[in-house]
Amino acid sequence: MLRHTIVTRNKAFGTNSRGGGIYNSGTVTLTESKVTENISVVAPGGVFNNGGQVTVDDKSVISGNRPTNCTPSAPPVPNCFG
Repeated sequence: MLRHTIVTRNKAFGTNSRGGGIYNSGTVTLTESKVTENISVVAPGGVFNNGGQVTVDDKSVISGNRPTNCTPSAPPVPNCFG
């Protein structure tokens, strides 16, 4: 669980790197947290969900990550766009 946490300016390098901010294959909950300005080679750069469970409250922000914020992730990351 990440509560009142800022995950910013991280980089995931390598030919298949994803989720510069958060790479999840288990369970993660974001509560009043920010995931911003993270980078990876392959989308998404912000939060990559690889078959796990992600919960994002309405006060958390996932934005400004490259090449995308959360897509593609399976299952999709709630409250995350792009």
